[in-house]
Amino acid sequence: MPITETQREHRIAFGDRMRTLRAERSLSQEQLAHLAGLDRTYVSGVERGLRNVSLDNIHKIADALGVSVRALLTPVSVASSRIESPMLSSVEPEEMSMAIEITHVRFTGYEKNHESIVRYKWRNPADGTTGDNDKPTLVDWVDKNGEAYVGSGTQRARVGVVRPSNTQAYLRTYADSTWTNNLLSLPIF
Repeated sequence: MPITETQREHRIAFGDRMRTLRAERSLSQEQLAHLAGLDRTYVSGVERGLRNVSLDNIHKIADALGVSVRALLTPVSVASSRIESPMLSSVEPEEMSMAIEITHVRFTGYEKNHESIVRYKWRNPADGTTGDNDKPTLVDWVDKNGEAYVGSGTQRARVGVVRPSNTQAYLRTYADSTWTNNLLSLPIF
């Protein structure tokens, strides 16, 4: 069954967004394919709008790019409007799609667990800006499309929001769909 013009436009828009995010990270199609566990010809076909990408592969591609699925699905045309962020006074969405790296943490008291982290230092590798924020501000920012990670290269772990029923939300790293403890090993400030 032939695809409709709307379906073709969606595939092209997705491919454009994926190509933009890949280029921002200086990755080749082959490197992205390797990181996502996909074939390079498949990645090429997706970028050219020739493939109908499965939900599983969308998640693999987002993980390999270090972005949320939402950021990957945001078309380039939508990503060019300005947004307001409580952490970064006013930034372009392209900068938001570039993840911040959390570099340091501050704990309250003597316990060193995710719930007791009260502040985070971060840097934006896209433009070199640095800053620090309290837990509620950074949790809110990550919740609203902000991308954050710890480490680099093969040691890079994405940061997500954990919402326990009995305490306030906090940040934690995850890799391969498993919560990890990378934040706890960061330098303290």
